[in-house]
Amino acid sequence: MDNERIKKLVEKTQLRTRLRDVPLVRALIESAESVSKAIPHIPLDDYTAPIIFESLYRAIRQIGDGFWWLQGYEPRTHDVSIELLIDKEQGLAQKIERLKQLRHDSAYRGSKITIENAKEIILFWDEHCSKLLEDLRKEAV
Repeated sequence: MDNERIKKLVEKTQLRTRLRDVPLVRALIESAESVSKAIPHIPLDDYTAPIIFESLYRAIRQIGDGFWWLQGYEPRTHDVSIELLIDKEQGLAQKIERLKQLRHDSAYRGSKITIENAKEIILFWDEHCSKLLEDLRKEAV
């Protein structure tokens, strides 16, 4: 992400300047990995689909948060964390924007997260997030 965009995010208070925090990044990695390892043990049905979706979405956000903390910024919204992931992996834009919209509609409009939505985020995690976590882990030294 270019410096001008970062400056605007700081001005809008969506990012806060902080010290680089590698221990926090390692904790975020551990938390995201823990969620990803637990999800396959949860039976997927109408009741668990929203829990699975929200848990994996939060883990995805934690990856974005980790990249920000490595740059010396505290993300103040999930939007900036997701935006950074899109910036890192341009091919993710359409998929991750859809997941973001599903999460938004569920959280703020009462839309139901379905079994298909949960399968969608599980597939996204399986296809993209292990690489993102590995990249984050390599930078967190």
